[in-house]
Amino acid sequence: MPDTINSLVERNRAEIVKRLPSYLSEAQFFQLCKELDRDRKITAVAQRNPDSVLSCIFKAADCGLTIGGPFGHCFLAPFGEEVVFMIGWKGFVYQWLRAGALIKVVSNVVYDSDYIDLGFGDEEKIEHRPNITDKRRDDPKWMADKNNIVGSYAIGWLPDAHIKVYRYVTRGNIERARQRSSNATGPAWTHSYPEMAAKTAVRRLDGLVQICGPTKENREAWDRYGRTVVLDREQFDRAPEEEKPDDLPGATTDRPSPKSGATVERGTNPGSPKDTATTSESRPKKGSAASPPPPKEPEQGGFFHREDPAEETIPEEMQAELQKQADHAGMSTSKLMAYIRDTYHVKDLSELTKSQSEELQAELRKRAAER
Repeated sequence: MPDTINSLVERNRAEIVKRLPSYLSEAQFFQLCKELDRDRKITAVAQRNPDSVLSCIFKAADCGLTIGGPFGHCFLAPFGEEVVFMIGWKGFVYQWLRAGALIKVVSNVVYDSDYIDLGFGDEEKIEHRPNITDKRRDDPKWMADKNNIVGSYAIGWLPDAHIKVYRYVTRGNIERARQRSSNATGPAWTHSYPEMAAKTAVRRLDGLVQICGPTKENREAWDRYGRTVVLDREQFDRAPEEEKPDDLPGATTDRPSPKSGATVERGTNPGSPKDTATTSESRPKKGSAASPPPPKEPEQGGFFHREDPAEETIPEEMQAELQKQADHAGMSTSKLMAYIRDTYHVKDLSELTKSQSEELQAELRKRAAER
């Protein structure tokens, strides 16, 4: 086994040690760096461009995260003649726990046959029941296929009386995150789409997690988390100020964390380049490409393009309002999604047009009156 990266690390050991936080084991960090020599693609890049690999190792040390291994804090992904530093969702979680900002975090991907119900108002909740009897789950390729994923969510437990904060993102939001990534076609999104979908939801907890614990270690980990957020945001295209939601990592204010925070983010059509997520890539200019004509036959999965491509889809505020009306009508999120798929041949609320949403509102008011 070549020791290209190991030799590189040893030559710069003193500088790396200076960058490591006090709470991270030097032996553990360096051992995982040595394991990178097992990856032939990374080693090949290191031989041609050692500075690229060393820069990523420095970034991991600055963030206080271990590379690869069973922890999944961060990864190095070969991309052309360079190695890209990728932060995993478990890296964010690790820093929150170290900082005493959260005591527990759960993140999962929702597949098309799962039961998912979202609650609003005083009793905010995310209820997810995976369909474990679905035989398609036996196929790893099916599980990794983004077309079978409808969304992802993250739940964090605050230290204060075990209060929970929530984020749910649709596949439209996940796709918008990928489209804005500088590595949209890189190995992370290509080979680990479910993990990147989960990371999209976890990142959105940032706006709800703003206070660290009281110890020196807590404050040090909180500082490292700030560095991680900066590095992660650099991988994404900058949207105009009016398009930036305040729940993206690094966009937090000094306001205290809310007492509850079930938040649903609904994106545009899957594949749309307009997203508010987190990876760096140039966005197509408006009007740069004409909309394709609607197909005469259903697309794969039985869905159709809108008959009038020029008709705009409804904004996120309207999507949230429809969810609330469905809740008042006694219709769970899963049933609502099934209804709009069967009635309007769209995949989620983000694809509804204004006229369709008005028709749906009338139906929901009717159902609510009949309860």
